[in-house]
Amino acid sequence: MEKFISMMGEIFEIDPSSITLDDNFKHYEEWNSLIQLTLIAVVFDNFNVGISKQDLDTINTFQDLFNFINK
Repeated sequence: MEKFISMMGEIFEIDPSSITLDDNFKHYEEWNSLIQLTLIAVVFDNFNVGISKQDLDTINTFQDLFNFINK
């Protein structure tokens, strides 16, 4: 979990300690198409899990994303 939160902090360029699993990352000021592509690539590179556009449409919080990666 710590690795996951740290990666999310790097992707969103925010302090990982400010992230909670209930945060809807799509409401973050930093959320844009570049961050979206980066998120997809980082998840694939680090967890070997592909995220499609359709998957991402249903993933809103960091907890959703964590659960998706670990299913």
